[in-house]
Amino acid sequence: MSSIVRVFAASVSILSFSGPLFAADPAATDAPARAQRVLAAAREALGGEAALAGVHSLSLEGQLRRRAPGDEGETETSGDVRVDALLPDRYLRVDTVSPMPGMPGIPLATGLDGDEVWSGALPVASGMNVVIRTAPPGDAGAQARQKDRILREAALFLVALAARAPGVEYTWAGEAEAPEGRADVLHVTGRGGLDARLFVDQKTHRPLMLTFLDSPPRMMVRRQMGPGGGHGGPGGAAVPEALPTPPPPVEATLFLSDWKRVGGVLLPHTLNKTLEGKPYEEIVVSRYTVNDPKLTADKFRKKV
Repeated sequence: MSSIVRVFAASVSILSFSGPLFAADPAATDAPARAQRVLAAAREALGGEAALAGVHSLSLEGQLRRRAPGDEGETETSGDVRVDALLPDRYLRVDTVSPMPGMPGIPLATGLDGDEVWSGALPVASGMNVVIRTAPPGDAGAQARQKDRILREAALFLVALAARAPGVEYTWAGEAEAPEGRADVLHVTGRGGLDARLFVDQKTHRPLMLTFLDSPPRMMVRRQMGPGGGHGGPGGAAVPEALPTPPPPVEATLFLSDWKRVGGVLLPHTLNKTLEGKPYEEIVVSRYTVNDPKLTADKFRKKV
């Protein structure tokens, strides 16, 4: 993480306890125009408006580390991650992680296919019985929350990497200041109740971080006995199990750093996410693919 990102991270932590995250300039009468100027400068820094407008699909592959609460306290998992986005309305993230030592990685998917969302464990050939706790199909409220969460996740992915996403609106909200520099802050809104803040470095014009409320799903995986000896389905299939009431959303921050050019577009190769100021997830990108001709709508159809 770069020094200026660390400084702004500390500033956000302090301000979150001492008052508003930022304050809009009451004398600013051209807030809409300023938001557009900030966006134009950011997109120019990331490769230019024409180059970004020409991005129709974007994929990343990398290594994933995550700290998360579990049934027996905080756990740390690691594995691989792949994220695909096909504009305007398709998104798929697959985390392949081992939930406990000795177990093979289980691919957990989150998908958006037009207006349909889905999530769960993808089929694996290990024959191991697992249980994935998800929202029950009959729980309309839980299903609606899941849809909103995936819509927000898909939009945040594109906003973070390209400062643009279909259906997203930006307004200038103020400035954040730290000893090593200043950032313009844009209010980002969109589908699924998206309500985030995008911090853009005033010197480099690159996005520094996003802040938003988040309540990551708790997808628990536990060992099951073989056929006839547990809750596993036929052939060791994953079986959904109802989750308890989800925890309330908390302040989340996604830090963007290690920018490198890929095919004419500047992209962050390290993404760090915190929850309530505590480390939650790190993605180190090993490869980006822009406009992959093999990435078609078929990949985003429901598989679980």
